[in-house]
Amino acid sequence: MESPLGGIGRSVGGAARGAFGGVERLIATVESLAVGITSIEREMKGMRRDMAKVIESVEGLRADLDGFDDVRNATVSMDKGVDELRNGLDGLNALLDRYPRLLGQRAAEKRARRDEADAS
Repeated sequence: MESPLGGIGRSVGGAARGAFGGVERLIATVESLAVGITSIEREMKGMRRDMAKVIESVEGLRADLDGFDDVRNATVSMDKGVDELRNGLDGLNALLDRYPRLLGQRAAEKRARRDEADAS
């Protein structure tokens, strides 16, 4: 016959083995988490370096675009100058149309031929 204490010993031993197995699984899980965290940390450092490069590039682009303000202003100024020149040429053409003798006879005839060709 089996002593009543033998059953208790087996129960305690089974419980201890179960607890020990649980602790081993817990340790394995914590170790895998630590490896994952280390990997995440490495990736985050790489992302920080990449973002620093992107920010540096954007700042360089901003500096380059600031230089385009001068180009834009020059273009606006040039457009105004072209408009003024066009107005001046329109005025000169109107004057020459009104007073063709200002050109001289040959120049007036040449201008008339050119105007006819332009109209066609």
